[in-house]
Amino acid sequence: MPAPARAIDLVQGAGVGKPPPGGTIDISYKDQELETGFAKALGVPLLMANLSQQVYQMGRAQGLNQEDGSAIVKVFERAGVAVGGDE
Repeated sequence: MPAPARAIDLVQGAGVGKPPPGGTIDISYKDQELETGFAKALGVPLLMANLSQQVYQMGRAQGLNQEDGSAIVKVFERAGVAVGGDE
């Protein structure tokens, strides 16, 4: 396979036949669990990280476990928040 001529070509072809980048909702939640646990052990407050983790937990409860991180927007849409452009 020849090398891409530009970085954008590499990025645009990255998702072809592969899982989405960034991991699933479950993986992100697990990572946040490790981060917040470590911070708690050190006595470091992570207000927004804890809030984010709860949103990911809501996604898991809604069955979004195996979707990529961008699916987290569905949590807000299902709560009645209008997300998107001027469509």
